Amino acid sequence: MIEDFSQTQTYSDLDVQQIDGSLNAKYLVSDSIWVRGAYHYIDYADDAPYLYDTTGRNHLFTAALGWIF
Repeated sequence: MIEDFSQTQTYSDLDVQQIDGSLNAKYLVSDSIWVRGAYHYIDYADDAPYLYDTTGRNHLFTAALGWIF
């Protein structure tokens, strides 16, 4: 039995675009206390969905308070 895999790459049409960015900031309130904030953005576009469309956006905000003792 002879198998021909020469056309295998044509079975999938992956075509996606992704933007991924983040911004972080840290502020020292005093010598022992700090505040940190962050924002992360992801935009994903599935330009050729096969089984289902995975297009979407994600906004992630985080905040932290630190104490050095």
